[in-house]
Amino acid sequence: MVRSKECFKCKAVKPLEQFYKHSAMADGHLNKCIECTKSDAKQHREKNLDRIREYDRERAKTSSRIRHAIEVSKLEMAYDEIKDRKGRMIDGVFVKEADL
Repeated sequence: MVRSKECFKCKAVKPLEQFYKHSAMADGHLNKCIECTKSDAKQHREKNLDRIREYDRERAKTSSRIRHAIEVSKLEMAYDEIKDRKGRMIDGVFVKEADL
């Protein structure tokens, strides 16, 4: 079984653990090492930053994102309301300290 492979980008032979998994590849790993993949992603982001930011702004306006933000807000408000309560769980039910 092959335990290492050559990165097509930097040409270095590295262990498989240094390659992202990819189910479509014959050996189950991408042909570019993690280091080169991250470098390419960083360069792409720097080169296209304005376009990426505009995409992110538009994506944030989608109904599913808005619904998610509302749900997170509701959860935060509920947590803020109960976070300082004192008590303990008994048989899966929270019992206030005053009722113990």
